[in-house]
Amino acid sequence: MITYQATEKLKELESEKFSCKISSHKFDKDSGTGTIIFKEELEAIHGDAFLNCKELLAITLPDSVKEIGDYAFAGCDSLGEVALPLYLNSIGSYLFSNCIKLQSITIPEGVTCVGMSAFSNCTSLSAVKIPGSVMQVSSFAFAQCSSLSSVTFAYGLRSINSGAFKDCVKLSTIELPNSVSTIAEDAFVGCMSLKNLTIGSTLNQIGDVIQDEDGGKHYGLHSSYCAGYPDWDFTVYVPKQALQTYKALKEWKEVPLSTF
Repeated sequence: MITYQATEKLKELESEKFSCKISSHKFDKDSGTGTIIFKEELEAIHGDAFLNCKELLAITLPDSVKEIGDYAFAGCDSLGEVALPLYLNSIGSYLFSNCIKLQSITIPEGVTCVGMSAFSNCTSLSAVKIPGSVMQVSSFAFAQCSSLSSVTFAYGLRSINSGAFKDCVKLSTIELPNSVSTIAEDAFVGCMSLKNLTIGSTLNQIGDVIQDEDGGKHYGLHSSYCAGYPDWDFTVYVPKQALQTYKALKEWKEVPLSTF
């Protein structure tokens, strides 16, 4: 189901591309609100399908949908509510990019990858739960989500790619499951409120994680970038049994480590 605000029916939804999959399309002229209900046999939403469709207010997709193409809902800047299908297997690149009124999202168990810039610049998004089926959070997936203050990760996640949470200025704490083995360069660049990062014992690759671009400081998790900043207000928490292993690595020499 799709709810939209406009002066008339959305003609682009009556195209041949969708007509065979629409069960009903009702429009209330008094309120200027329309409702489109998809048939249950709908299996895919093509890329760019609703790109920059600024009238869309809410989306509920039937559970028959397993694929949604890149940019399908990008730029829908009135979109405030989304219910993704239960059997969706991936979240495509730029899927909800620039949906500035989207406040929350439930990623279904079964999704294995959050695509590049999938939720970038969703400036009203405040909380996200990443299920255990997700193995990768792609580059810039949640970049510039300036209201994002809570991210919960489940065991199963393997990698967080570059810029994945770039400029998420309200994130203060990150707790990563022990399954994470890679944090790419600048994964949390510009997260100016981030004070605590908890990682597991299986991490084997980590890039420069935090960068204060406006203040001129450069924070990272390599000694070459940490050295010279005695006021670095940031702590990395590692498993107690892994503390000496991390301390023995030269790249971690200047990193302020603590245990949990």
